[in-house]
Amino acid sequence: MVAALRQLEVLVGQKPASLSTELKPSGAVPLATGRRVLATPAETIRRRPDIRVAERQLAAATAMQGAAIAELFPKISLSAFLGLRNTDVEALFKSAAFSYGTAANLIQPLLNFGRIQAGIDLADAKQKEAYLTYEKAVLDALAETETALTRYLKEEIRRQTLSSAVVDLQESVRLSQLRYKEGVISFLDVLDAQRVLYIAEIELARSQAATSTI
Repeated sequence: MVAALRQLEVLVGQKPASLSTELKPSGAVPLATGRRVLATPAETIRRRPDIRVAERQLAAATAMQGAAIAELFPKISLSAFLGLRNTDVEALFKSAAFSYGTAANLIQPLLNFGRIQAGIDLADAKQKEAYLTYEKAVLDALAETETALTRYLKEEIRRQTLSSAVVDLQESVRLSQLRYKEGVISFLDVLDAQRVLYIAEIELARSQAATSTI
């Protein structure tokens, strides 16, 4: 745990033990939301430490300003990209239709390497190497983000289905308890209904954990 915390601090450029207080409290696994990534997908990629390092190396080799390099990642929201209102995005996010096909093609059209190429001298070996390193880092990050986003969306749909199932099964248990009290069914029937509910609750907890760690 301590080793993982130190590695995390290095990745975010913080001093050792600087995150100890913030990450020390324990509790239930919080529900993650993919809406931040979906709202600003390109900007989310640019925040990655590996992209920042490659960006600084490119800036140092080409004397380009970070603001110029950042133009590869236009500030555009998911709603603007898809031509939707915010309420439409919310409905789309909850829909099974918003799956791999949407996720896999979401971010790449937003990137424009030509804006960077126009600002550097590709005949210069150092600049060309720095550019190619940066381009590879961005494309690798893009692939990882799209894969993770697709996995998240699939698991989120599963979590929503399980959540609805748990509500229905809770009602089923309540009704079985009433029927037992009225002598309509045996206690074994009540236990069976509870067993099915507990299995669904366990699967829901696992799905919630998965959506928070993908």
